Amino acid sequence: MSKRHPLKFGQHTVRLFQRADQPSNFWFMEVYVDGRPYRRSLRTCLLELAEERATEKMVDILARQKAGQKVFATSLKEMRDAFLTNEQSKVTRGELSPLTLKNTTLRIDRGLAFLKEKNSSVAITASIDAVDGGVWQGYVDWRLKQNPELGLDTLDSELVTIRACFEWSRKAPRGWCTEKNIPHWELDRDSDPAVREKMSPVEYKRAMGLLSTWAADATKDKDRLKRQMVKTVIEVMEAGGLRTGEALSLRRKHLDIRTNEIEVQIEKANTKVRKARPVGLFHNGVVALKAWLMKRGQLKPDDLVFSTDPRSNTANRVFYKEFGKFREDVLIPAGLEKFDPYHARHFAITQWLNQGRSVHLVATLCGTSVLQIEKTYSGVIALIVAREFAKQKMIYKEDGSFEVIDAALAPVDPETAVQQRKQRHPAAAHSLKQAPPDHKK
Repeated sequence: MSKRHPLKFGQHTVRLFQRADQPSNFWFMEVYVDGRPYRRSLRTCLLELAEERATEKMVDILARQKAGQKVFATSLKEMRDAFLTNEQSKVTRGELSPLTLKNTTLRIDRGLAFLKEKNSSVAITASIDAVDGGVWQGYVDWRLKQNPELGLDTLDSELVTIRACFEWSRKAPRGWCTEKNIPHWELDRDSDPAVREKMSPVEYKRAMGLLSTWAADATKDKDRLKRQMVKTVIEVMEAGGLRTGEALSLRRKHLDIRTNEIEVQIEKANTKVRKARPVGLFHNGVVALKAWLMKRGQLKPDDLVFSTDPRSNTANRVFYKEFGKFREDVLIPAGLEKFDPYHARHFAITQWLNQGRSVHLVATLCGTSVLQIEKTYSGVIALIVAREFAKQKMIYKEDGSFEVIDAALAPVDPETAVQQRKQRHPAAAHSLKQAPPDHKK
């Protein structure tokens, strides 16, 4: 049988009780605050100490009410709704695209569904304190059971969005959760089947040649327009080092067309790093984009550049559908199934680095960080450094001193000279060794 003991605190009546089903015999408190029951364990078996602790909690509750702070722990639903409302305000200000908000909503709802399935006691109305950050280690396996084709980059993006929601809740003045509630995880990227495969420059040029042929071979006007759109998007990505989403989000007002160049404004709502930047298109990029604009005809300032349907507010669906056809019909039979549009950006960055452009300049142009360029293109940068080192050579003298000279001016030993002569003039290589045998003997 449970024990009960009332405690008066101003206008509030606090009920202290011991639960018969608890062997610890701890005292609990219950009081109604704003029409909701507030229950807490007082962690003691002594009634006098329980009354003291209940009084301390009531003082804290009344102080919170007076300061306009929350008395009850924030629920997962309240956190979700508040975070999405904040994201919606970014859309209104033009800092975020509606499509990004839609993806954010789907990711957070998927995360809450995972929590409910992982632990049936964690409902969407449960408090954030009921969630431990380590529970998200099982999110990857849970998602892969639903869709085995998902890549780890996609899963990582989903978890990053979910963690951003929790971190937003932790920051002042909210303070709805603590560090232990922040999601954390580890991904084994070595086993990720969806990581983009590398392409050599020769393979890339071959794939682009097939793309040009495929676009030109369309028989119907509608198909020809869609194929030309796919080709132009990838050419613009290569010319400016753009991401696929950045190119597909371009509107007519973002283009400043001049005689031999086009200045493109990338809005922060349409880029991965949420930072606006200008990009200049020259040479092939200008030719390709001007040809496409002539096909599209007159565009209003807010019209999408690469939309083939004036009524549509997105170019993504048509682009990826047509590129899928190109992949199935052309790339796979040619053994180039690893080619995807993002390789155009990789090819552009690799070319600029090989031309001697600084890493900082390339990172600024492409809207990324120096660290990311050094990480992704470490092999390219290593070869560039090796070539720089090979331009000079050290000549050691008999007295122990040395001289650094241009490698092209360094003396060449006889055997190396023979090999170089063979490569340049195979027929005359014997003149460096010895006279040809006398066949008359």
